[in-house]
This record gives sequence, structure tokens and C-alpha cells, in this order.
Amino acid sequence: LTSRWVGLSTSADAYTDLQIVSGTAASEHVPVGTVSLDAAATVTTGFKIDLDSSLDWISFGVNVNAGYLWEMTTAYDSTTTIFDTELCNGTAVSLDLGILTKIGTSVKVGAVVNDLLWFPITSKRTLYSKDLTTGIVLDEGTIDDSWSALRPVLALDLGVAFAPPDSGMTLAADLHGIEFTRDNKVPFSIRFGFEQVYKPVAFRFGAAFREKTSYYAVDLSGGIGLVLSWFNMDLNLVYTRNEPLNLGFSMGLLF
Repeated sequence: LTSRWVGLSTSADAYTDLQIVSGTAASEHVPVGTVSLDAAATVTTGFKIDLDSSLDWISFGVNVNAGYLWEMTTAYDSTTTIFDTELCNGTAVSLDLGILTKIGTSVKVGAVVNDLLWFPITSKRTLYSKDLTTGIVLDEGTIDDSWSALRPVLALDLGVAFAPPDSGMTLAADLHGIEFTRDNKVPFSIRFGFEQVYKPVAFRFGAAFREKTSYYAVDLSGGIGLVLSWFNMDLNLVYTRNEPLNLGFSMGLLF
């Protein structure tokens, strides 16, 4: 939680999901069953604004984020022989509010309200569809003006860090995805981390418990970082049972 409140940050996420449902085709020339492909990509950048406080044990900050979302859904149903494709994209600006308190010289406690304010800038959905049996085009780039991107769920993150002065060591624990509603749209997770800095090199290890559909996934991570007064860089590896090995890389400039 404390590391996200410095400098300029940029992130990108993408996923694809291919599903094939077997069935019985009426013709040998028609693919069997239903085939669908979903893909999405999100790019977000942001910066922090410090809010002055007359008290030295508490500080406030506002994160200003700008994001771009692109989604594609394409599907073919052998029953209707209609091939559909849907493209959605949009941009938005959001604000996060954070508070950081100091307890003594070694303990910090932080809280972040994510997407406290959210402003959609552009929203667009384009439809394409064709009947493969008759060859009739049903939609050829039809624009759906009624579509708009969904507002992110308002959620709270909490964190505590223990960092004795001049030790270079930090122990941290975070709770992510505490929702203000009962919709349960944000996956809940608990994360623990350890960092030891031997300037300018930092070694990091962590464990996380992430909420899945019917169980909690356990992530184990380890990484190395470069820590300078104006620049930081991280390279980490995350292992999760029965999931692909993840390699992460990040860089940041501090102003």
C-alpha cells in the first residue's frame, strides 16, 4: 500500500478465454457446437498528489488514474449458424483516496479507497454478425450508442508495515478488495511481504491468498529490485499451483 503512493505508475492487463461446447451439427459442413472467444486488455497510468497535513503522524494522498479498456467477444453457434463479434472500448478517469498514519518510529498503517470518484470519458460498442448458412450480413459495424462501461466497484484496501529505522527491512501485510456492497465483484486477497534492502539492491519475498470461485489460491513470490532516490525497478516471479508461472517487471520514476 505504501509503495503505490509514490511517483508515476503504469500497468497493463490482458486475458483471453476460449470455450468450445460440443454438440450435434445438422450438416457436416457446419462446425459442431458453440465456439466462443473472449479477449480484453486494460492500460492504466496514474500519479499521486500529496495533501498537506499539519500533523507529522498522518498524511493524505489522492491518486489520479486514467485508463483505457478494450474488449472483444466473438461466438459461433451451430444451431443458428450465426457468427457474432462484439468490440467494446472506452476511456475513464478515476480518483483514489489514501491515508497513511505512523505509529512510533517503525509502524505504518494505511488505507486506500479505490475508485472513490469515476468519470467515463468515451464508451463505444461495435457489433458484427453474419448468418453463415444464407450469407446474409446482419450487422456490419453497427454502433450501439446505449452501451457504456460499468463503473468499478468501490472497494477498500488496508495495510500495515513494520520497518525499523536504518535496518533496510520491511514486513508488510495487506487486505485487498473489501467491498462496500454485498455484490462480491472484487476478488478478496490477503498478502504478506518481506523486503530487505542493501542499497541499491532490494530482495523481496511474499505470499498471498486470493479468492477464487470456490477456493483460495496461494501465490508464492520472490524478486529483486533496484532502489535509487529517483528511480526504482522490480523483477519478480510468482508461483501458483496449477497455474502458469508468472514473471513480473515494473519501473517507476520518483519526483
